[in-house]
Amino acid sequence: MLQEEREGPYVISACTVVGDSQIWISTKGGGTFSFDTTSGVWSEAGDWALPFYGRVEYAPELALGFGFTSEGRQLATCDLGVASPTSSPVLQEVWDELAPPLPPRWVPVMSFLLPLGAGKFCVGRMEVVHGSRGALRMIRHKSRRYSVGCSMAQLR
Repeated sequence: MLQEEREGPYVISACTVVGDSQIWISTKGGGTFSFDTTSGVWSEAGDWALPFYGRVEYAPELALGFGFTSEGRQLATCDLGVASPTSSPVLQEVWDELAPPLPPRWVPVMSFLLPLGAGKFCVGRMEVVHGSRGALRMIRHKSRRYSVGCSMAQLR
């Protein structure tokens, strides 16, 4: 689990699976490292950090990685296949409307991206509402559906 409050150049900021045998671990200031699960060898993927925070989910049918941006925590896509030791992957699409301003007293805690298969994902977010006398309660906030295809990000 990633801990946002930790600091330092080698604190893990993002991770993902690339291809069939690579696990990438990205740090805030130390670059991105690759572990080959076939050979068991670590290598440096690049001196850049992934443009995401937390786990990045790869959708092979779309050839894109999905995750939350390192700044702002918006849902975004990225073509991880274009990365090289000297060139970091670049965000392709960012959905700002999935990170709207929160109501007063709501404190964002964590965001989750749950792969449902066939290029579908469910975004879940947890917020804490202060002053609720310690009682746990669920509040339905928003529900939206997006389509990712040739035209990318069409609101339905």
